[in-house]
Amino acid sequence: MSENTPQGFVSQSGVVLRRNADPEGNVSLYLLLRSLGPVWVSVPGASRGRVRFGGSVEPLVWGNFSLYKGTRRFYLKSVDVKE
Repeated sequence: MSENTPQGFVSQSGVVLRRNADPEGNVSLYLLLRSLGPVWVSVPGASRGRVRFGGSVEPLVWGNFSLYKGTRRFYLKSVDVKE
C-alpha cells in the first residue's frame, strides 16, 4: 500500500516494531502505521553522537510519526510519543 502513497509529507499514528542500526550511525525502523500498514523508514544519523530522537525510535513505542515519502523510501522527520 505504501507504493501508492504520493511523494511528500505524511503524518500517521503507529508503533515501532523493529529497529536496525548500521555502523555509520543510520537507523532503519519497521513501523506499523494506522492506514499505511507496515513500512520501513530511514532515519539518517539517528544513532550518531547527537540524540535527536532519543527513546522515541525504540521498539514498542507508540506515537504520531511525521514522515517524508521520497521517490524510493520514507524518512522520519519527527515523532510525538503517545502514552
